[in-house]
Amino acid sequence: MAVLPTYKVWDGTLLHDVSELGWMAGGIKWYGPGVGEGWVYINPDFVWKIGEMPIVDLLLEVVEHIE
Repeated sequence: MAVLPTYKVWDGTLLHDVSELGWMAGGIKWYGPGVGEGWVYINPDFVWKIGEMPIVDLLLEVVEHIE
């Protein structure tokens, strides 16, 4: 079984755990366990018809050990 990397997201205020990444037409969205969601990549060709283009959060890979 493959070991999947662990990710955290910095939204500018809080550091969130990431439980899922979703590939959308507008970009890549992250979801936290229970609460929290945001965007880690925005598709530059996507037309945001409702509201403004969302802010991009920083996706961080958690390194548990260095070999």
